[in-house]
Amino acid sequence: IIDVEDDEPPLRIAGGAALHRLMYFFRVLLRVTCRRDRPMVMFLDDLQWADEMSLRMLLCLVTDMEIHGLLVVGSYRDNEVGDGHPLSLHLLDEIRDDSRRSGSVVSVTSIRLGNLDMKHANALVSGALRTVPGTARRLAEAALRKTGGNPLFLFQFLVSLRDEGLLRFSLASGRWEWDIIGILEKDISNDVAELMTAKLLGLAPEVREALSMAAALGAQSQRALLEIIGRAEDGMLTAAAAAAAISGRLDVAAAEGLVIKADSVYRFSHDQIQRASYMLIPESDRAAFHLGLGRTLWKASLPEELDDHIFVVVDQLHRGSGLIVDREEKRDVAALSLKASKRASCMSSFLPASVYLKSGISMLAEEDWERDRDLCFDLFNSCAETEYILGDFDGMSEHLEEVFRRAEDYREKLRPWFTLVQATGAQGNALDAIKTATNVLATLSNSILDLGEPFPEDAGKGAWKQDFAITQRLVSTKTEHELFNLKKANDGVMQEAMKFLNLLIQYAYTEKQEYLPLVASKM
Repeated sequence: IIDVEDDEPPLRIAGGAALHRLMYFFRVLLRVTCRRDRPMVMFLDDLQWADEMSLRMLLCLVTDMEIHGLLVVGSYRDNEVGDGHPLSLHLLDEIRDDSRRSGSVVSVTSIRLGNLDMKHANALVSGALRTVPGTARRLAEAALRKTGGNPLFLFQFLVSLRDEGLLRFSLASGRWEWDIIGILEKDISNDVAELMTAKLLGLAPEVREALSMAAALGAQSQRALLEIIGRAEDGMLTAAAAAAAISGRLDVAAAEGLVIKADSVYRFSHDQIQRASYMLIPESDRAAFHLGLGRTLWKASLPEELDDHIFVVVDQLHRGSGLIVDREEKRDVAALSLKASKRASCMSSFLPASVYLKSGISMLAEEDWERDRDLCFDLFNSCAETEYILGDFDGMSEHLEEVFRRAEDYREKLRPWFTLVQATGAQGNALDAIKTATNVLATLSNSILDLGEPFPEDAGKGAWKQDFAITQRLVSTKTEHELFNLKKANDGVMQEAMKFLNLLIQYAYTEKQEYLPLVASKM
């Protein structure tokens, strides 16, 4: 925790620098908190769904030689992870390559967990029924044969037996009893999701509807979202009553073990249960369902609520965007997508930001370049900037080309030029970056700024001497205190020029040092 004085504004950085800073701070945090005498265990579930940025973060942590006493345990479904999967490409293979390159010792142990065998299935069944393994063996054998040993499948199979009366608790004997003949003759689906769907169909219609809605929202649903939806369903209800109406339905599901209620959040107890709940929505109706849910959240939200739930709202709208036909609504969705991307970028979540931006761009039509030019430029420029950060230079070039094609003056070209210079330097072409930056500055100098003569091809001593003398004369008239308290430049174009000069001095330092005094003088 860093204490910043009130008169010291926080340092704001963006783009790749923000991402690298976030990774660095995580590493520093673990360097301090992890010790060999007090180790830390970090467990990460469902790594098969991890995005590339999260995997990069994890790679930085496990390969940091200054972090001691850290054990990372990750679980994933190997049937969903192949050689080309991000988990293999950006974590497992990279760890092995790093060990070979640097000689670091990162011990990776793979443990494959299969389905339950007879011994462990019997232990699960006897433990659930609180009876001795010998008594439950025939039931365990039947359950194992029916489910193949899948733990979730087996547990839900037992629940279905209870619901159908084939497994019941006897008050007379004080123990569980079962109809083994009926169980052996029972037909069962080959898929756990189908079994769960059959169970869900036995619930009340309003409970099924609430579960489907929760599944469409994701693995978990916040009470605040339920308030908004309930408010839209019945405008006469208060926020608390609206949330209670839907929460009551989900409480029934929680009593059945389908969801877990923790504080103000409902979470599905397993992703297969979420999948089964989602499958209750006919496939042909799912796009309309998402669109309706997105519109409800969007229109019924207060401004501060929309800010809090912008990602959920935009995600729902995007999943039903193919059904939007009104041009005004499409533009509004594009604007919401831009807002969500900026929020994600501030959190260094550049991959989701890129998805939001591309979805927003897909909402645009030719006429939007005339009706809302700023929105179109902002979407394309932001998308190119995000792709530059992610290293997708082909996608970046495609979006920059469109911006340059549409731009009508140098002001509309400044932002894409800046991205282009950054990307050129990042790809190891510092000299080309310098050339592009100096051309831009020359354009600005010829337009409205007085930056002196354009940057010469040969910036020898004679080229910078005049600028250096002018700068020295200006500085000599100010005290050190006066220099530190000079007003910031408010002119937008001047600020843009300073951004290019700042880039230029970085590249000049490594590739063309004769430019250094000239660039410093112009700054």
